This record gives sequence, structure tokens and C-alpha cells, in this order.
Amino acid sequence: MRLKVHKPTIPERLWPPLAAGLLMLVVGAVAYATSQPFLYPSLGPTAFLQAEFPFHRTSQFRDTTFGHLIGIAAGLAAVFILGARSEPRLDALTRLPPRRIAAAALTVTLVIILQLLFKISNPPSAGTGLLFALGFFQPRLIDVIEVLAGVLFMASFGALIRHYRLKSPAGATNVKIVDADADG
Repeated sequence: MRLKVHKPTIPERLWPPLAAGLLMLVVGAVAYATSQPFLYPSLGPTAFLQAEFPFHRTSQFRDTTFGHLIGIAAGLAAVFILGARSEPRLDALTRLPPRRIAAAALTVTLVIILQLLFKISNPPSAGTGLLFALGFFQPRLIDVIEVLAGVLFMASFGALIRHYRLKSPAGATNVKIVDADADG
């Protein structure tokens, strides 16, 4: 047996920026076409992970979707537990209220605890929780649905990119083992 080596179709240096940019464009296009806020800050690091580390568990569909779901739940729980729902949200002109600060701290703590408990790993999902804890998204069903939709779009398109990359890996060359007798 000998190895037959195929050159990748896209150079390794170009994969991460192209894949991350494409993920952001696709989710942004869906958001634009539907006039819904499906694109938000914590999806940037999610796209980065899926593009830079496509085979790592933090990038997998399961960890991405359940991680962000945990982030949402933690952010909502922190807001309700600490009574921060009526507090002003973070913006450039307002001093961050102490309850929002406490909600942010509790959110990140809960995200880590729950991800460890459920064996999930997706660091950007703490950012999704913070969007609720700091008041960018409100504890309303429509906000939760919009955030989840953005996550599902990102995770789904990320899975497509990973699938393509598995078929045509860029980092290492595509290596196939062939029978030595077949090629002489």
C-alpha cells in the first residue's frame, strides 16, 4: 500500500477567513431578507470557531446549538433571579446598573456550570447569555425565538461548511490509502 496525496482546493490560510465571512454573510442575508435580528455579536465568535477549528467539539452542531440555548437560559434565569428585568439596558450613555452587573456575573457562572453538567462546550454562548443579562434582548418569547433562529442558521450553515471541508480538507492534504498493486 502507498499513500496517494491530493492537493487541497482552497489554501489553508484562506479557509478560516473565507468560511467565517461566508457564515456571517449568509446569516446576515437571512436576517436582511426576513427583517429579523438573526445576526448578533455572539455569532461572530461562533463563526470564528466554526471556521478556524471546524473539527473541534466547540464547533459541532450539538455544542453550538445547546451551548447557545444554555446561554439564553442562563441569561434569562439571572435576569429573573436578580430582578434585573426593569433595569435599564447597557448603552453608551447609561451607567450599568448593579443588578445588570450581577446578572452578567451570574449568567457566565451558570453557563459554565450548565455546560460542564451537560458536557457541552461553546464559549461564545456566554456572550449570548450576556445579551439577555445586559438587556440587549428582553425576556420575551419573540426575542428567544429570534436568537435561537440565528443560532440554528449559524450552526446549520457551519455544518455545511464543515461537511465540505471534510470532503476537501485544507489543513492537511487529502490522503487516501490505495493498494500498491493497483498502481504498480
